[in-house]
Amino acid sequence: MRKPYNIPLRVRAYNKHFKTKESEIFLKVEAKDPYEATNYTSLLYERYLQEGAKLEIKGGMHYLYWKLIHPGGLYLKALNFLQVLAYLDYYETLRQNKRNAAIAVLNAYNERERSKQQTAEKAKEEESKGFSYEEKNGVTFIKGTNFVISKIL
Repeated sequence: MRKPYNIPLRVRAYNKHFKTKESEIFLKVEAKDPYEATNYTSLLYERYLQEGAKLEIKGGMHYLYWKLIHPGGLYLKALNFLQVLAYLDYYETLRQNKRNAAIAVLNAYNERERSKQQTAEKAKEEESKGFSYEEKNGVTFIKGTNFVISKIL
């Protein structure tokens, strides 16, 4: 008879590496055998399942698919279910980094557009503040004042 892997010890080792509580692996409440890897889950895995992820087992390999059509999709291949749960943490951090980079690019673009708009508004204000001239009796005045503009020939 084959002795099972020490799954609880492996789970503890995985959990030491996770930085977020959502990624931590725990035993399901209704599970009876702690030495069966599929009796474990994580909040991150449950969230992906709710968002439409599918887990398939083909030829001993575990495949997790999530929105393959979407550019932010996920295709994960692992030897066992615990590795699927561990890889999810890694791919979640990659996804967050890509999302943060995209948000930074959008913020930079919005900032550039905002500064362009502000400079255009400043130029328009300065243009509207500009002086207008009026001529009285052959003398050029700045409109609304008694300042004379002299012409030197």
